[in-house]
Amino acid sequence: MNLNEEQLGKALLNAITETFIGANGDNGVFLRKQDPGLLPIMSLLTAFDASQSIAGTSIAAHVSHIIICLDNFICAIEGGDPRYSEWKEILSESQVDEAEWQVLREELEIRMSKLRRIMPLAAMQDENRLWAALGVLSHNAYHLGAIQVKIEQLRNPARQPENER
Repeated sequence: MNLNEEQLGKALLNAITETFIGANGDNGVFLRKQDPGLLPIMSLLTAFDASQSIAGTSIAAHVSHIIICLDNFICAIEGGDPRYSEWKEILSESQVDEAEWQVLREELEIRMSKLRRIMPLAAMQDENRLWAALGVLSHNAYHLGAIQVKIEQLRNPARQPENER
């Protein structure tokens, strides 16, 4: 059986929803039922926690990076010409206060909403747009995993490398 555009669009939407919100039903494709996506994880963290440097970067730095990259992915999915930023500089910006942390969470949610709105149809228009849609999924799944590891290290400092304690 071959998938039609509607089925493929729905699969992309399910994957982006799992990444940002969490698994739907008993299990997701890469998250278990009890595992939250990026937005629920972020809502549980304080700015202080998000600003802690773990393995060289903070959760806040990852979120800032995700937001800027989402702008580029959305631009590509819409058929535009993304402008790429220096992601190493973005990852070095790691300290946030509560107001800045709230803004990052809101900005991520805005982009997730736009991505969910445009991806199922726009990604089917040509190969480059589909490639961008697949790229955004793998990119954000990677950062979700990195953030999950950092949260585990925040909860259990004994598991952090000695030079990070």
